[in-house]
Amino acid sequence: MAEQMRTTAASKGLKARDFATLGIFSALLFVLTMVVGMLMNNPLALVPWAPTVIAVVGGPLYLMMPAKVGKRGAILIPALVIGVIWALMGGMFVLVGMVIAGIVGEIIVTRTNYKSFAAMTVAYVLFIVAYHFGSVSIAWIVSDYFTQFASYPAEIAAMMEGAINSLNGYVSIMASVAGALVGALFGRAVLKKHFVAAGVVQG
Repeated sequence: MAEQMRTTAASKGLKARDFATLGIFSALLFVLTMVVGMLMNNPLALVPWAPTVIAVVGGPLYLMMPAKVGKRGAILIPALVIGVIWALMGGMFVLVGMVIAGIVGEIIVTRTNYKSFAAMTVAYVLFIVAYHFGSVSIAWIVSDYFTQFASYPAEIAAMMEGAINSLNGYVSIMASVAGALVGALFGRAVLKKHFVAAGVVQG
C-alpha cells in the first residue's frame, strides 16, 4: 500500500510551484556553469576542468530539484532548460547532450519513484558528462568547434582545442565523473533534511 501511494504521488502532474522551483534552480545551475566557465578561461589549460568544478559545487543545486519536487519531469526539465539556453548562445551540442542525459536520467529516477539517492546520483553523473561533451569534449569530434560554433577568435580557439585534445583534456572527462560523485555526496550532506522529508533512501 505504501509503495502504491508513493507511485501515485510521483505520477501527479507538476504544479505551478514545482515549475517555479525547477525554473529557479535550473537558472542558478546555468549561472554556475557560466561563472565557473569564465573563471577557468585563464589559463586556457583549465578549460577542460570547468565541468569538474561545476560538478562538485553544483551537487546541492541539482539534487534539490528531484528531492523537493519528486515528480516526473524534475530531471528532464532542468536538463532541457539549460540545454536550450546554451543552444541559444551557440552551444547546440550542450542541448544534444542534455536531451539524452535528461531522458535517460528521468527514466532511471522515475523507476525508483524519486526515492533513491543512488538513482539521482547516476542522473547527475549523466548530466555532468553531457555538459562536458557539449562544452568541452565535443572538440574531440568536431574540428574547429570553437571557431565554427562558439565564435572564439582563431588564436584563442586553437589554444583551447590544444588544451582539450591532450592528456589534460582526456583526464578531465574522468575527473568530471569523480567530481559528480563528490558533488552528489556534498548535495546529500547539505540537503539532508530535504531527503529525509522526501523519504529518499541510499539505494
